[in-house]
Amino acid sequence: MEIAREYVRSPENTLVVSSDNESRCEINQHIHRATQDTGQVKS
Repeated sequence: MEIAREYVRSPENTLVVSSDNESRCEINQHIHRATQDTGQVKS
């Protein structure tokens, strides 16, 4: 997911906006997995 890749690349300069709770949850899961993959957060 491009949003997650962009967030991982530059989290301090990235704002993620979602139109509904369902898509917010999906985006959050992708971002969390991507940050785990890069070692930015632990599982």
